Amino acid sequence: MNTLSQTAAVAQLPNIITHNYDPSGTFLQNLCDLPEIQAERILDRLRAAGTRNLKADYLQRRLVTEDWLIRERRKKLGPTRLERPIYFLLGDFADGRDLSRPCSLVMPLSAFPPTVLTFTYPDSMASLPIATRPSISRTGGTTTGTCSRCAKSRRSSPRSGCLTDARRAPNRLGDTVGLSRFRSGTRGQSKTS
Repeated sequence: MNTLSQTAAVAQLPNIITHNYDPSGTFLQNLCDLPEIQAERILDRLRAAGTRNLKADYLQRRLVTEDWLIRERRKKLGPTRLERPIYFLLGDFADGRDLSRPCSLVMPLSAFPPTVLTFTYPDSMASLPIATRPSISRTGGTTTGTCSRCAKSRRSSPRSGCLTDARRAPNRLGDTVGLSRFRSGTRGQSKTS
């Protein structure tokens, strides 16, 4: 991708992020930070409500995925204030369409310093098998990076599959934000650490 194309792609990024949440669940937190029994109770409640199709091994798969994300984030950004990501969507997703997370907090992307944002495209749970397959690993490709809109000095490999020059960012308020979908119709995940 040439510089003009990269600039055009970055210019089209939304300038807001959305954190959708269940008021009886976690807000600006990561489910994986909770004790396992408490996290499983929340997941069981979501399963019982029928608003999300969560497999029995969801928490274990999420932990494995986040361990990978944390390793990749450390390679790109070093240590961050928060270890685990807080997930956001890139764009305005305060539309109530996610019945499992009916409440939303919409914030300007500019409220976060470049060192706290990472992006995952596609969703991190889908990205892990892609990023860790041998053909990607052998070529040195990665699915994580710092968004060029936020950290203009970094670019990811074209093999990474990133929309701009970023694949994923650290998560958590004040550390890194995880954006999950782009309002333009392209899906990706962003996080803060």
